[in-house]
Amino acid sequence: MMKNIAVIIPAYNPQQSLITYVHQLLATTISQVIIVNDGSDQKYADVFEALQKIDCCRVLEHGNNIGKGGALKTAFIYVMEQRGMFQGVITVGAHGQHTLQDVKLVLTMTKVFSEGIVLGVRNFHSSDSTFPIILG
Repeated sequence: MMKNIAVIIPAYNPQQSLITYVHQLLATTISQVIIVNDGSDQKYADVFEALQKIDCCRVLEHGNNIGKGGALKTAFIYVMEQRGMFQGVITVGAHGQHTLQDVKLVLTMTKVFSEGIVLGVRNFHSSDSTFPIILG
């Protein structure tokens, strides 16, 4: 079973609901939430200040918006610099794209397939828009 799993959230102009979502994530077996403020407007500063005050939540900052890919890269570099602190990572969106139930499903899949990769793929032709795919 994988332990010390981090959640990475690239965030650009997030809503206040992100704060509640981070608390919900940390109430699971997630050991740390890593948020990348990807150059958000100043009016969202209070959201990031509140997130920085949450135990086990790390906020990384970009001065300018460089896009989701750049934000993910920043977070992955941070994870690698932690020298094996995390056994796995899950990436989720900052605007409610991934429910807490989605994250719990991926966590369950990591217990079953701890040596592989679990990918969530959206199926826009189904009422259930996400489906985990396991690569071993």
